[in-house]
Formats: sequence, C-alpha cells, structure tokens
Amino acid sequence: LQGRELMKYDLRGQVSQDQLNYELFTDSFKTAAAGKTAISKVYYLEKELGPHIDIFTPVFETNDKVAAVIKMQVNLEQLRKRIEDIKSQDDGHIYIVDEEGRLIAHHSQQYVFERPNLSSRALIKATLTSNTPSPDDFTYNNENNVSVTAKAVKIPGINWVAVFEQPTSKAYDFLIFIRNFFLITLIGSSLFLLLIALMLSENLTRAIRKLQQSVQSIEHGELNT
Repeated sequence: LQGRELMKYDLRGQVSQDQLNYELFTDSFKTAAAGKTAISKVYYLEKELGPHIDIFTPVFETNDKVAAVIKMQVNLEQLRKRIEDIKSQDDGHIYIVDEEGRLIAHHSQQYVFERPNLSSRALIKATLTSNTPSPDDFTYNNENNVSVTAKAVKIPGINWVAVFEQPTSKAYDFLIFIRNFFLITLIGSSLFLLLIALMLSENLTRAIRKLQQSVQSIEHGELNT
C-alpha cells in the first residue's frame, strides 16, 4: 500500500527482486488502495507499442481490509484487433476514443500510432459531455476526407466513446432503394389504375351511348327501336 513492488511478472516471466521499483501514487492506485478497482488513463510507452492502460485491483484480507494492490498493464492492441472484425458491408467500422477524445482503437493501426485527438468532431464532443448531438453532428468528413454518417455511444464506467461510422453514400443505400421502390410502385399503380379506369369508363359509357342512339332513332320516327 506504500507503492513498493512486492513481485512482478512480464512476458519473460518473474522479474528479479533487484529490479523491483515503486509505484507512483496516481489517482487510480489510490482508488485501488481504498478498496475499489480502477483504470488509469490511456498512455503510450513507445509509438510502435501503441496505447496502454493500467488496471489496479485491491487484494483483501479476511477482515475485508485492503492488504495490497495488483497492477496489470494492458496493451490496447488486442482491442484494436477485436473491433477490426466488426464491419458493415466492408465499408463501415468502429473506432474508440478515450475520455479526452484521443484515438485508442481503430481498424488502421498506423492511424492509432499517429495519436490523433478526435474531440473536435462534434458528435464525439457531444457524447463525451453527455449532450444531445444535433442532426448535423452525425455526418462529418473522416481522416480520409470521406463524408461519413456515424453513431456514438459512451461506454459506462470508463467514459470512453465507441463510434460506428459508414460512408454516407453507403449508409443511405437502403433509403434510396426504398425511395426508388416506392416511386416505381407508385408509377406502376397509377398506370394500372388508369387502365382500370379506362375499362370501367368504357363499360359505363357504352350503355349511355346506346341510350342516346335509341333516343335519336325515336326522334326520327323509328318507333321499333
């Protein structure tokens, strides 16, 4: 609880005692020392390694008193690989930003390494501040200057934001199909109704024309009519 490392493991195995160090008294460490699991802010070790987070978990004694803290360092590259498989029509994808709007997971690893801050996007800014986005916020030009339509959701507990975006041209494909289908149906129905109307009109007026002809015949003395 004083921050002194008691034991440590990395990818090579257990770290020797002479290489142990002290943990800084960050807010996340203090939260875990007080008995609650906490997650650090996203940070970078090296550009090639990408973003990381630390998860601090308290270790309790039998009397529910905190005895120590376990710190786990997590490389968010696995998160990037997981969301890379979530696509829509091969054009839509998900990316994730942290509570400051910094990109931490994206299908493009190179773009993550550039460490862009996307809080300037109105949709992300509104979601981070729990405000209601305006209709215009759902459409913007992405890093490739492609017009996209997006939806953002705040992840509870850690205040990260997951954004699903898709090229606007693709996003409205279904609506365009519905519109065209409606227009074709409307035109087809109108032509069909016009044909029915002409047929009914012909049947109705045929009898009236015969009656008119009969009246004219009677006027001319053809009483047999």
